Amino acid sequence: DNSQGEFATSGTLTINTGTQFVVQDTFNPNAAVTFLAAGTGILRLEGPVTDFGTGLTQGNGTVVYAGSANQTVLASGISYYNLTIDNTGTAQATQQAALLDVDNHFLINDSDAEFVASTSDMTVGGNFTVVQGNFVAAAGVVVTLNGAAQTINIDPGGGDNDFMDLTINGSVTDTLASSIVVSGTLTITGGTLEVSTFTATVAG
Repeated sequence: DNSQGEFATSGTLTINTGTQFVVQDTFNPNAAVTFLAAGTGILRLEGPVTDFGTGLTQGNGTVVYAGSANQTVLASGISYYNLTIDNTGTAQATQQAALLDVDNHFLINDSDAEFVASTSDMTVGGNFTVVQGNFVAAAGVVVTLNGAAQTINIDPGGGDNDFMDLTINGSVTDTLASSIVVSGTLTITGGTLEVSTFTATVAG
C-alpha cells in the first residue's frame, strides 16, 4: 500500500495492478487519475475529494470513499468501474448532484457506512450490494441496472435500504440475492428480474 496525507500533483497518478493508494486528507489532483487498463488497483479516499483532476481512466479499478467525516461522491463528468462506500462513524457519503455512473459493481461495505443519493439518479452495470450500512435514496431518485446477469443483495438488518424507483434495463436475467423494497416504481425495460426465494415489495 501507498499512503499520502493531502494529495495534489501536476503529473498523472497511475495506480498499478494489485496496489492500493490511500489518501488520508484532501484529494485534489491537478492532472489525470489512471488505473492501468487491466488493473485491479484501489484508490482509497479518506478525506475530502475535490475533483479527479483532468479525468478518471477507470481500467478495472476500484474507488473507495472511506471518510470519518462527511464526503461528496463525485459524479459529474466521470464514470467509476467499481465504487465502494466504506465510511466510518457517523460520516455520510453524499452523491454529487449529477448522474452517478458505475460501470461494474456498487458496494456499501461497513456497518457505519451510509450512502445518500439525495437528488440525482444512478446507473450500475454490475452487482448492487449492501453488505452492511445504509443506502438512502431521496424521492424521485431512479437506480437503473443496465448490465448483464446482475445481482441485488441488500443487508436485511440495515436501516434505510429501500429503493425509491428501480429500473431493470439489462440484456439477460438479473437475480435477487435478498428481499428488496421499492418505495416508488419498479420498471423492467430490458431483461428479466428473477426473484427466486426472496420478495420484491413494490409500493408504487
